[in-house]
Amino acid sequence: LVETLTAYLYDRSNLSRYYPLAMAVSTDMANPDIYITQIGTPSLMLQDSAEYAERTQAGELHYAKRQQLGMYMLTRLGLSEDEAAQVIENAFAFDALMAQHIKPMATHYQADYVASILNYYTPEELQALAGDFPILEMIEAYGLKIGTSFMVTEPDYIAALPEIYTEENVPLLRDWMALKAAISMATVLDQETYQQTDAISNAVMGITGETSEDDNALQTVLGSLPVPMDNLYIQAYCTEQQRQDMLDIIEDTVAYYRQMLESVDWLSDETRAKAIEKLDTLKINAVYPDKWIDYSSLNLTGLSYRQCLDAIAEFNRTLDVSNTNGTVDKDTFELSCLEANAFYNPLNNSINILIGILNDPFY
Repeated sequence: LVETLTAYLYDRSNLSRYYPLAMAVSTDMANPDIYITQIGTPSLMLQDSAEYAERTQAGELHYAKRQQLGMYMLTRLGLSEDEAAQVIENAFAFDALMAQHIKPMATHYQADYVASILNYYTPEELQALAGDFPILEMIEAYGLKIGTSFMVTEPDYIAALPEIYTEENVPLLRDWMALKAAISMATVLDQETYQQTDAISNAVMGITGETSEDDNALQTVLGSLPVPMDNLYIQAYCTEQQRQDMLDIIEDTVAYYRQMLESVDWLSDETRAKAIEKLDTLKINAVYPDKWIDYSSLNLTGLSYRQCLDAIAEFNRTLDVSNTNGTVDKDTFELSCLEANAFYNPLNNSINILIGILNDPFY
């Protein structure tokens, strides 16, 4: 059974595959000039591994929501109620197996959390850590390249995969994958399914009313195609003068800081030099990027809603592959320009003024 399941996960023609680990290419937190493949833990249905040891009210809400959505979707897809209930029971049992080796959310707020997730492995070291679990093959099957280095957020979980991914647990993992796939289809199958799943979610969470179709459409496009949406908005509502105004304000502020750092007497020479070096390497992201990610190869013509989402996911995966072990192009943004936000990002030493904030009452 385990060989059959592994072959299924290796097959790129199978959509909505769910792996017992998370894989993504992202900016290296220790070196924001490069991209690195990050290996993490899968998302748990109760959100927090602590919920599997002692269920809180939040955990009960997450369970009720997924249990009811699962029952609706699985029976809608042809299972009997008894069969659906067994799939859900098995899925949560597999979730609990993984949760035993995943750090609780409370650790994410500890002072040493960032340092604790910066664990770097060569491909050979990663495979040794994962033991008999075919982790490198899984990464390639997912569509990512085997880079020169991996960042592993929770090594203890990766080391536990051989005792999770076993012949005995195949039925549990199979049903975990089935439930996750079914729930992922809940809002994209058809109008009836969307309305029913929305009603289930609202009832569990104590929400009344319905979101308009226009608002749903906007949120979907913003979430799926943020860069093209940013580009359209900026073409319609933004001027070069707005961007230049922001650049002037930030440059004036930087100039003031440099003057202050050079003149104050309470800094040591070493601290002063480091502070000025940091100021001189500050990246300014004002209103919109100097360079846009190229979406010209993404063609959604004639596709259904679900096919569009799959095509976008594949485009993003291809982009990840092209970034593997590459250099970060700091002339692009990795966040939506439309957010009403302005902030400093310590990970890449950047000031970010997004176009969404350039209106009353903020600006």
